Amino acid sequence: MKRLLGLAILFVSACRGGSQPLSNWTAELAPCRQSGELLKHGHMEIGLWTKVSNDSLAAEIRRAMDFWANVLDMRWQERHDSQTCSIQVVDGSPGLFRNNLIAARSQFADRRSFHGWIAFNPKCPLTVVDAYLTAIHEIGHMLGLQHSPNPKSVMYFLDPESPPTLDEKDLALLRARHKLRQRGADLAAFAARDRQPSQSTVEPLTSGTSR
Repeated sequence: MKRLLGLAILFVSACRGGSQPLSNWTAELAPCRQSGELLKHGHMEIGLWTKVSNDSLAAEIRRAMDFWANVLDMRWQERHDSQTCSIQVVDGSPGLFRNNLIAARSQFADRRSFHGWIAFNPKCPLTVVDAYLTAIHEIGHMLGLQHSPNPKSVMYFLDPESPPTLDEKDLALLRARHKLRQRGADLAAFAARDRQPSQSTVEPLTSGTSR
C-alpha cells in the first residue's frame, strides 16, 4: 500500500497572489516558541517535543533527528514545553488528513503561521522503517526541502526507500539554507552505518490525543 507524505504541498491554488505566501495548516496546539531556530544558516540548537502516543513511533522520530544531525550543523535535545521546543510532533486529528493513506503532515518554514508542527496520522499503519523514513521526510520539509521527483530521495512523496538518501538537488537546497557538516555530502557512508530497524509494524495509533 502506497502512502502519501506531506500531501498538502501538491495542492496549490492557482488563484493566489504571486507575492502572497501560502499558509500552513493549523491546529489547536501551542506554537513552538523556538521554531525560528530552523531558519538559521549556521549552527542550530533544536528542541524536540515528541507528543505521539506510540512509543515505537517516538523512537523513530528521535532516530530521524539523529539522521539530520549527521547531515547539518545542528544539535537536538528533548523538550517538554512550547517555550523551549523548535519542533512539536503530535498525533494528528482526523481533519488534518484526506484519507488514511496520508502518513503525516508537516508545516513549512517559508509559509505563514509556521509554528514547528508535525502531525502523524493515527490511522495510517506504518512499519518501523516506514515511520523512520517518514519522520526524516517531514523534518526535511521543515528544513526547507520540497518534494523530490527522484524515487531514490527520501524527499520523494511516495514511500521513500531505505536506507535514507538525499540527492544532489536536496543537498544543494540544504546548503543554500543551512550549514552542512563536512561529512554531510557523503550520505552513502552514513546510510551504510545506519542501523536498519526491523520490519515490525508500528501499531495504528489510537485517537488524536497526546500524552
